Amino acid sequence: MGGKQSSEARVSSMIEKELRRSKKRQDAIVKVLLRGTSESGKTTFMKQLEYEVRCFQNDYLVRMKFCLIGNILEGIKDVLLGAKEQNFMIKCYDFNVVEATIDRDDVENSSKFQSAEAMTCIDENTRKSILSFWADPNFHKALETLQQIGGYDIPETFPLIMERFVSNPTYGSKKWIPELEDVLLVRSRTVGVVEKNLTVKNVKFNFIDFGGQQQRIKDYENCFSGVTAVIYVAALSDYNLTLVENQHINRLQHSISLFHQLVKNPNFAQSGIILFLNKEDLFMQKYKHNRIPINDPATNFFPGAPTEADEIFSECSSAKEWLREQFLEDLPSGREVYVYFTNALDRERMKKIFDSCASHILQDNMRLTGLVPLD
Repeated sequence: MGGKQSSEARVSSMIEKELRRSKKRQDAIVKVLLRGTSESGKTTFMKQLEYEVRCFQNDYLVRMKFCLIGNILEGIKDVLLGAKEQNFMIKCYDFNVVEATIDRDDVENSSKFQSAEAMTCIDENTRKSILSFWADPNFHKALETLQQIGGYDIPETFPLIMERFVSNPTYGSKKWIPELEDVLLVRSRTVGVVEKNLTVKNVKFNFIDFGGQQQRIKDYENCFSGVTAVIYVAALSDYNLTLVENQHINRLQHSISLFHQLVKNPNFAQSGIILFLNKEDLFMQKYKHNRIPINDPATNFFPGAPTEADEIFSECSSAKEWLREQFLEDLPSGREVYVYFTNALDRERMKKIFDSCASHILQDNMRLTGLVPLD
């Protein structure tokens, strides 16, 4: 009789183990939605994570190489056009050489059949012209002004890209291959929906990046099923900028509004919400060092915001906390949001932050799959 009970117990144990294995297979992939406005830094975050998991393949580095070359050429062009509109006097260096390179780059980007070997690189004449512009103090004054007033499509990473270009004589040449630090600076828009499957610490993650363009949510509701967590990335440094397409709308206010819509969306009622207040370093540069106030009296986008004179500590904690509260106000009662101040270019810091986020995501995943009770 004891043997019979033992046999039944073994069968029961085997069934339970198989059920657990089946559940693990079903719940093996943790689905994470990545949201944020254009140029918030979410693509940079994904590059950091992807590099930590599997490094970059050579074909990817080649693609990023030509993105960086395009960033430099278009950056020079956009600053010169903006400088002309704002009446900055920049010396007439040889822009024809740069413009010819831009034209070749545009043609190649429109072709699906161009080989990497034939793609435009920066030759010696083009490099000399670019360096001439970059050495002009008025070019820098124009760049700084254009980035402060907004309305010009110049990425915040452009000066950092140029610093690396100036310091490396082979940058942009045929033999040059970008490093991680270069890839993180690439400005390229995410169009449509991009999925990446990454295994982090033996856990399979399915990251879904919606891009910065605001597609109609209803068109992509099929992506919302089974979402464990949503990571929303906002650029703190956008506080004094307006949308390129509508200069009457503040970029950071726009981001706050989209975040509130996301949190209140019933599709994510059971999903964990993680908020990255990104570009903290650029925010500090603008607010503390350049003394650009959060609330410009001329626009009055952020009435009641603290000023630099209100700060007690050098980290500008009053301003950061105030902006944090703008995101968290008017949220559903009891809705928990994990908030991190981030700099997506800081590799070590982002690694620690994602380790912390992973713990939150896995905990939420266990709740969703019934392994731990819902609150």
